[in-house]
Amino acid sequence: MQMHKIPDEILLRIFNVLVDDVQTLIRVSQVNKRFNRLIDDPKLWYNAFLTRYPVWGSRVEYSFNSKRLIDWKDFMIHLVKQQKATKNFSFEFVQEQLLVSRRKRRFDQAAAQDEDEDDDDDEDEPDAEQPPFWIQDPLVVDIDRIDKTGIVATGKHRKDTLSRTSQHKILFWEYPSWKLIRTFELNLTPSNITCQIIGIQSIRMPTADGKGTQKVRFFTLAVGIAFMNGLDQQQPPHQEEFEDRVDIWKAIFVYRLFDDGSTQCVAHVRVEDLFLGREVFLFSDTSWCQSNDGDDGTDCQHDSSLADWMRIVCPSAQATAPSSASHHDSRFTVYMLAIGPIFERNITGCVQLAQFDIRGQQRNILDPSTTPVVWDTDSNQLVAISKKFHSYLGFGHHPISHGRYSFEGATDMMTCIRLGTDVSCMIHFKYPPHLNHLICTGSYQDDELSVYDWRFGIKVGSLPWKTTQDATVIRRTTSVVGANPAAAADQLDHAVLPPLHLDRRPDNNEDLQDDDDDADTVEVAVDVRPWGLESTLVLPPYWMSCDGKKEYNRQELAQHGFRLIAVGDNRSDNQRDKLEIKVWDISYLLQVQWDPLIDSDDQAEEHISDSLLMELTQRFSWWPRRTKELSRLAIQMVLEQQYQSHLLSQHDFSIDLTHHHHQNLQHNTPHIQHTLYTNNKKNHPQQFTLPYSPPQGAQSMLLSHTFDKDEQQQPSEDIPVKYTAYNVLYTSLFLLTEDGKVTVMDIETGKITGTVENVAQQQVEGRRSNSSQQQESNNTTQQQQQVRGIDVNVIGGREVVVTSKEGLLRGIVS
Repeated sequence: MQMHKIPDEILLRIFNVLVDDVQTLIRVSQVNKRFNRLIDDPKLWYNAFLTRYPVWGSRVEYSFNSKRLIDWKDFMIHLVKQQKATKNFSFEFVQEQLLVSRRKRRFDQAAAQDEDEDDDDDEDEPDAEQPPFWIQDPLVVDIDRIDKTGIVATGKHRKDTLSRTSQHKILFWEYPSWKLIRTFELNLTPSNITCQIIGIQSIRMPTADGKGTQKVRFFTLAVGIAFMNGLDQQQPPHQEEFEDRVDIWKAIFVYRLFDDGSTQCVAHVRVEDLFLGREVFLFSDTSWCQSNDGDDGTDCQHDSSLADWMRIVCPSAQATAPSSASHHDSRFTVYMLAIGPIFERNITGCVQLAQFDIRGQQRNILDPSTTPVVWDTDSNQLVAISKKFHSYLGFGHHPISHGRYSFEGATDMMTCIRLGTDVSCMIHFKYPPHLNHLICTGSYQDDELSVYDWRFGIKVGSLPWKTTQDATVIRRTTSVVGANPAAAADQLDHAVLPPLHLDRRPDNNEDLQDDDDDADTVEVAVDVRPWGLESTLVLPPYWMSCDGKKEYNRQELAQHGFRLIAVGDNRSDNQRDKLEIKVWDISYLLQVQWDPLIDSDDQAEEHISDSLLMELTQRFSWWPRRTKELSRLAIQMVLEQQYQSHLLSQHDFSIDLTHHHHQNLQHNTPHIQHTLYTNNKKNHPQQFTLPYSPPQGAQSMLLSHTFDKDEQQQPSEDIPVKYTAYNVLYTSLFLLTEDGKVTVMDIETGKITGTVENVAQQQVEGRRSNSSQQQESNNTTQQQQQVRGIDVNVIGGREVVVTSKEGLLRGIVS
């Protein structure tokens, strides 16, 4: 049979067979013209995508805009190449040598003191007795989604035992060239006060003349202390390695980073409470709910004006503008959102909001990078050190801008908003920008994820954490090493995840039936709880054949397939190691039409009991300025929490971090909670669906992968359970352990597609042997080859970067 006479059915079969072998597919297309035309059909590649990822790619449309066609062929070829690359890829260290030209530019302002600086450089040679600088910060990135360029940064730290200071270097690289363009240094006193870079971000702001917009880049530093005891039940094996961490934030410094590498401190913000900070988010009146990608300003309409909701949340915002500013000017005003839990009676979700003016040169702001500072316990903030102590504290003769020490006091937070209790993890939806007002939290106790509108501190939606057999694609992988095959097969038959109170070890069913008879012998299994949340789009933005620089609207982005991925484990249960990875379809969030500022006159004010009114007034500072919609949601949230407290009070036990100190109170709790709930329930009998919960009848959870290991088995070689970080790149999940092992998992199937046992491989050995002055033993060399993993990031849609104590390691997987 001649090639041009091959039926289309056979050509389609050839395509389906060769779709995983792109190179062979292209060679075959060169032989047959009809086949060549066939493989250029985007619908064919779209169907191949759905065949390969039927669950992960569900509800992703072929085309959502006739003027913006997606290049499905290019996208699928990229996915196939990526998956093959993950089977065998390696990492290399990122260079930390500052370019000479950049270094000179950094000291242009002190050109007259070049000779002194050269002397200082000689004096600053690493002392043999001083410890090296170690990385302790997660990587922060500011990469434009359109042109894939930007800045990457992290921090290195050490403690100077002689001067009793902590010394810090913040490193900035250009991306994608990975050229180190700036090293930002500062010292803090005493040495237990440390800092880390917590964010770098470009936001749109009006130009000074107000006629256009510009992109302004900021980076933020958190100053605080390590939470040495930690919240984990297990202490770290090398506790001294965690002394440089900033677990409890005390202050935040915001700097503007200019294109030439120079910096300007624009804000010094005091942090409230025992705040276990995680991240910050900056926004302006121009950038709120708008994309900061690309060069051109967007013409999209704001979903809600920042000023509208700010008048309810913090009406004194304009009055709290910097005192030196003549008036509040939106052209120069930036808002900072600090996100993370606070440690009170339990772990409470929290956001803190601050406002500052970027015209820092008009104010005398304390800058720790140019002024020696010390922590003042009386004022609970950093203050400038008198000049006579500079030499003692190791500041030498570096140029110091201290003025007359009449620095402006730290800016206070405008408001502090709670977001639920027993919070195990939090994610703020930075992208798509239409969801900037939402934060999703995991829980140590509740069987759901909660969605909050952080502006008002009200719960506006929820996602199920538990799975059911008929609603979710559940895949269980039981790690079996030397176990009974029959017992393993029995475990694989269980498709539904075990409930909280069950212990599914083999041959113990009869004991479980007698649990009620002997409560003292009950062995309660520790339930799996989420410790990390990530969001991503199945189809990346700007992956299309034309108009790649125009911003999408929310309806278009919903068609890309918005996903939420959670990783959880039961790490406090050392006998039953279990890891769960779950995926939700949250595209509906982009289709919700909800306005909390609605204050319709048609809605009558609900009757509120005195007890409920007191609680609402105490919890929500905006309650006197409430709208009907906000009132409705706030009342329902409080009633729901009262009901949950009522249910918990019916049990003989409760999960609380301080339960030993509240035994007397628990005797009266059932009656109090029951009375409050009953009275309020009578006045508010109607319950309604929250606006950001999944639509009625829609199944939000798509996938649930479970990896568990029985207590009688040996440690598994297939997949470890105790991970420290993870990230997602298209259809692959990259998981990192503390000892530098990276595991790559296919999200659709849950199969492990690649493993890198040690991201450093032989590089650490080679690095250190060059600088070593003495021969090391084999055991020491073997230990040095291993790095301690801190974080894993995906950058530019093609690179995986592992942050370790020893340095940054990057690997290309596409």
